[in-house]
Amino acid sequence: MFKCPLSTFHDDCVPVLIDHDEKPPSVSKDDQWLGVSIKSQGPGGYVLACAHRYVLRGVDYQWGQGICYSLNQWLDYQRAWEPCFNRPVNKAHEQFGYCQAGTSSDISEENDIVIGTPGPYTWRGTIFTNSIRFGIRDDKSWYSGPLLEGSSPVDKYSYLGMSVTSGKFFGDKMSFVGGAPRADRHGQVVFYSKAKPDSIFQIDAMLDGEQFGSAFGYSLTAMDINGDK
Repeated sequence: MFKCPLSTFHDDCVPVLIDHDEKPPSVSKDDQWLGVSIKSQGPGGYVLACAHRYVLRGVDYQWGQGICYSLNQWLDYQRAWEPCFNRPVNKAHEQFGYCQAGTSSDISEENDIVIGTPGPYTWRGTIFTNSIRFGIRDDKSWYSGPLLEGSSPVDKYSYLGMSVTSGKFFGDKMSFVGGAPRADRHGQVVFYSKAKPDSIFQIDAMLDGEQFGSAFGYSLTAMDINGDK
């Protein structure tokens, strides 16, 4: 990740020090793709930079967990985010062995990080959220969409979490949105919201692609087109 002044010079970009800690033996950062997704919350807000190929490695395992890093408005390192860390991996890709967290990312206007993880449960995928401020009074719980057969809104190999966004699409309730470009052969988009105290999102709505193989939901953005906020 680089920061570049808006100037007429061509050589004034400098790298931002994000991932400068010593590498422990159980972590492989080679080919981690830091910067695969970057999100700014806007003036005075936070920044999120992710590496979806970050790997936890041991003698008899290699888990493609993924990782994100948050920065403050001055681009100083804040903390690391690993939504799939310490989750079940006994069945490898059939659980959380290859989350690929950070393939996509967003920061909501209510200070939630939104991390797309297309890998869990045989690439069925989901999205995770947490409070980026992580203050004393903030909710520090990880929230995610349902993943089990029969409860997940999509099937295996749907890649839900390939894209994410957030916004208030249904009144004042904050929604977290994930794109699943391989769902149901044409792609789908899923709208989630928190249902406290449950850490599993409730599903509020789904959009379906109309053309076979179109990868509907491969990328997402949120816009207030009619100006009603």
